[in-house]
Amino acid sequence: MKKLGLLVVLLLIGLSAWIYHQELKSPYPMPLDKRASEAKTSIVYELEKEKWTVFNLPPNTPGLKIVTHANLPVHLQLIPDERLKYALEYQLLDKNNRVLQTRDYHFTATVKFYKDPRFKKPITASFYYDPNIIPSDGKVLKLNLEGMPAVARFRVRVKSKDPVLQGILIRVYAANISPLPNYPLQWRRLNQAQQERLARGNIYPSYLLTEEEIANLLKDQYLPVGPAGIEGEDYKSYKLYIANQQHMEPVPSDILPVGLLVDDVLRGVIPLPKGENMIRLQFSSAKQGNDPPKGSTIIIRWRGRTLFESRQFKVEWSGNKVEWQHRLPLGELEIIAPGQLIVRAWVVNGKPVEITPEPLYLRTYTAFRNNPVQYSINHPNNQPALFRVDFRLLIPFNISKLTLPKVQYALLDQNKKTIARGLLSINPGEFGELLSHYERLDDQPFSSRVSSTVSYYFVLQPEIKFIKFLANEPVLLRAYNRPYNMVRKIKVPEAYYYHLQPELRQPAWFFLKPDNEDDLLLNKRSILLVTQKEPEELNPEALAGNYRWEDFHPQGTSLGKLILTPITYFRALRKEALSQVYQKIPVNHTVGIELNGEAGERNINPYLAYIRNDSTPAVVKLLIDGCMHYQGLIPGASGEILLPAINTGKHQIHIQSDKGTVFYLNHTSTTKGDYLKRLVNYLDKDGLTFNYEKISRDEETLSFRFYVPYEAVGRNKISIEIQAVRSLKNPLRYWSLLNREFDIEPNKASKIPVFFMPQQNLDKGQLLTVPVGEDVEPGTYTVNVKLLKGTPGYLIFSRLIPGEYSLDKIFMEKEGGRCANSM
Repeated sequence: MKKLGLLVVLLLIGLSAWIYHQELKSPYPMPLDKRASEAKTSIVYELEKEKWTVFNLPPNTPGLKIVTHANLPVHLQLIPDERLKYALEYQLLDKNNRVLQTRDYHFTATVKFYKDPRFKKPITASFYYDPNIIPSDGKVLKLNLEGMPAVARFRVRVKSKDPVLQGILIRVYAANISPLPNYPLQWRRLNQAQQERLARGNIYPSYLLTEEEIANLLKDQYLPVGPAGIEGEDYKSYKLYIANQQHMEPVPSDILPVGLLVDDVLRGVIPLPKGENMIRLQFSSAKQGNDPPKGSTIIIRWRGRTLFESRQFKVEWSGNKVEWQHRLPLGELEIIAPGQLIVRAWVVNGKPVEITPEPLYLRTYTAFRNNPVQYSINHPNNQPALFRVDFRLLIPFNISKLTLPKVQYALLDQNKKTIARGLLSINPGEFGELLSHYERLDDQPFSSRVSSTVSYYFVLQPEIKFIKFLANEPVLLRAYNRPYNMVRKIKVPEAYYYHLQPELRQPAWFFLKPDNEDDLLLNKRSILLVTQKEPEELNPEALAGNYRWEDFHPQGTSLGKLILTPITYFRALRKEALSQVYQKIPVNHTVGIELNGEAGERNINPYLAYIRNDSTPAVVKLLIDGCMHYQGLIPGASGEILLPAINTGKHQIHIQSDKGTVFYLNHTSTTKGDYLKRLVNYLDKDGLTFNYEKISRDEETLSFRFYVPYEAVGRNKISIEIQAVRSLKNPLRYWSLLNREFDIEPNKASKIPVFFMPQQNLDKGQLLTVPVGEDVEPGTYTVNVKLLKGTPGYLIFSRLIPGEYSLDKIFMEKEGGRCANSM
């Protein structure tokens, strides 16, 4: 007897442990039997793919209501834009089993979560007793059978489904043709909430309805229909619990407040639209208990397309909601905060228009120990294939020591025989920050940090059909491919700010699903990340003025023109650019100007540039410190005058001429200058050829700016091809896309005058960039640029290399100008 009692106690302990384990696995912390007792039930029937499930209908049924849903694993993370689809095939038959109608109907599985004050976590409105399965939202299909020959049977089966979906289930209801004889009793059996729901289309409350009105309400109801046959052989049924939603509130897709999450590591990036716009930012608490300290500083960085186009602003966090606004041009904002905040953004030129970016999602896959991730490799036209794989680590907040993983890769032939293998070192902090400033976990964003990305590139020859990855420590990976000879096509400027118009996004690399993705999803080996477009890194050497700027000139003879391009937020032009930077000088006014030379120069010969409304000759007089320094005629509508030598230092300058002339003087300042003088090269369909020398294996960015006449309309297409020697040794840390085609929209932001060409103005030009990485060996290469379509224009080809560069110069001392004539 004692043994029996002990056995009962052990069984109770085991049952309690099993129930506790089920509660831990379930998204519902409340015991399921308690939750089920509060819900109503419905019988659902599982459909098969090869076998029909048949429903016999009541005679003269005027219509059917079909409710279907899918079963999903409880741990599956769904991207909001991700669509898990399934399709049903159904047939309507008469009493002789003659097919009257055959149709396919497609559905999308979605899951809506709700908040209930009695539960700690979000719940679904419907559920099973099995906590490992979540039913998707019910999808309703109504069929009108009136006007058809008598329909006696409805049969249905699964046409197709996403492999992640664990089952497709159905409920079938037949429309009433008349109220039941005992409809008053049926009405009284309904509770008050059910009566009110049925009567909500009536102008009178449920308790004032007449018997005729009640009969009409019940006539419009549907009766459940079960499948024909024997359960277990012809069909399978399950009990679905449906909770009362009276106390339930829908949960938004993100548990965080609406907006962009930032904290002391995670930054926010907000793309700004075209033109100059008044931008308003709103900062509020993320309500996670880790707000910035009161009085701390939020940094707002604006960035344009070029290295020097940047500005920085500061906002003090007061502990409550803070707003900031400023007029800014096209570009992007980067938000840096010392604690957890939610950021939202609007354009407020008139009625506020929100421009807070929607989240971008990345699905990654876990490779660990004996659980490899494998990819199939396609070789169109038997060409080599380009393959890229990005690795990330999840780093817990409270980790004391980080173990860096080693990833083994294997290249396999069509028989999955290993051709080559190797080890990849995954060190996210190798070249910069260990933690990513722009990515986070979608689910539980405050449990772990996401590391910076470590990328590897492979050039896979046609005999390689598969590539497989294994890791000794958990690592996240995501892979991409690209045809070897595919031209990189880019719309400018749209491609650089695709957040504003996602449909214009033009990926350089194409996401590749693993061969075993279904198993990875079902076995919790897929991690969803929220990502952002990462801004270009600001190089401190270049911002400090330590760089080498080089313009390339085309081979052979070409038509070149001098232009004055406006300087927009240029912060760090070197002193060596003094001769190229021009400051606007007002006419018939005396202004204080400091003239500067390069190191060691005490006297300079500055240029005075001019632009006029007409080309008739005009007189110009230049007085320096009250003395006549230059007097002469200015021919044409634009040009330059080389002035006599002037001592460097501070001077009072006065220009006398007609009011229709605008003058610009160089050698004033690289920080206060208004315009930069550049030589542009004429580009038409004959193209231009340049020689480019890559001086090291480090990455360089080649810059091209394309100008068209200001009055030109329509887009232009140009191609840029760099004929370079490539390293094909696997794996590589970079792969340069050296054959590019740009589809360019004219930039009407400003008019650019052309020297010695009256009545000619160019647009502001569009910047085009071509990164050249370590896969390109140092050497001299040919760069071909061609106009493929559109209006001929002008091109500048240059590069900027950060770092210290010495310039040895010899100066011939010139006598500074002396006062000859006074005013």
